[in-house]
Amino acid sequence: MVTASLQARPFDLPTFDLPTFPTVADFEQSIAPPRGETVTEVAPDVVRVVVPVPFRGLGAVNCYLLRGADGWTVVDTGLQTPDALAAWREALATLGLQVGDIAQIVLTHHHPDHLGFAGRLQAQASAVRKGNVPVWLSAREQEIVGIVWTDRRERNAATETFFARCGLPDPAAANFQQREVDGMRQALEPFPETFRTLVPGATIPLGAHTFEILLTPGHSDGHCAFYDASDGLLLVGDHVLPHITPNIALWPDVEPDPLGRYRASLHALRDLEVSLALPGHGGLLRAWSQRIDELLAHHDDRLDAMHRAVGDGATVFEVARQVFRTDRLDRHQLRMAVAETLAHLEHLVATDRLRREEPGTDEHAPWIYHPTP
Repeated sequence: MVTASLQARPFDLPTFDLPTFPTVADFEQSIAPPRGETVTEVAPDVVRVVVPVPFRGLGAVNCYLLRGADGWTVVDTGLQTPDALAAWREALATLGLQVGDIAQIVLTHHHPDHLGFAGRLQAQASAVRKGNVPVWLSAREQEIVGIVWTDRRERNAATETFFARCGLPDPAAANFQQREVDGMRQALEPFPETFRTLVPGATIPLGAHTFEILLTPGHSDGHCAFYDASDGLLLVGDHVLPHITPNIALWPDVEPDPLGRYRASLHALRDLEVSLALPGHGGLLRAWSQRIDELLAHHDDRLDAMHRAVGDGATVFEVARQVFRTDRLDRHQLRMAVAETLAHLEHLVATDRLRREEPGTDEHAPWIYHPTP
């Protein structure tokens, strides 16, 4: 254990009201936290910490601690909630660690259940170590942090227009309420003071391992995974999950054709020699190539279903209502269903199976998708 001479200092957590945000990854499935204890050694010097999150359908995020000679690396952090704080305190106590034993923090992507605790953890570990504890994130994900959480007023207006283009009958109601945005922001603040940039293709030491940084877009534009070829260990974040399909969605600030980029990444990673993949949610993943084949087949089926649902012409919302059981979805789930539907429809456009009819200058007129001849 790396506990040496670092002064003990507990985690602190501000008091605020956090609304419960339901979310879905595949809308008809849910994923429970892995059974067992919060803290589990899953490989030599690699510990999984199961951190609760207030998102229905997920339940928990898997964070990882990797032991090195100069301290521990944290991979993903969870959201700042009392339950998450309790999980991290349990993890440090179980391992005999103090917050100052954390030498660096590495984030697979910017989503709040992975980023949320990073700033506070950085601040407290840095104060104990009397030096900056770096937080690593890809350049594109750093950019998205600013877009999503800094200039909310402009983004809210763009998102309302986006839902109108998708054909929702009440695009304003589909957008987040300001109270919910403020509550989520409080569960992320303070943001990391600075980031260091993950560069795909480079290597990074995480604990006692040296990993290659892999760009794995789709779930998020700049999502990164980490591969140690010497022992077949892959920290895969939310790119490949064992029991549900990652949400692949197209939002106003997302780069074009996320599903196309996701599928290309799956094909590129399929033949990696992976003995153990450590995902961001769910249990450990060993049947690597098989799971990728399942995900590719799932999206093939989903693309075919959406192509059929377009008929002679349809809006995004009309297709979503046919493919997903939207009568069972609340406002938040509906947002995600629509954004995932759009990602699939745009991939069908990119592959010349559909064409998109532009609505002209009326920003509240919907896109209409039609089959190509």
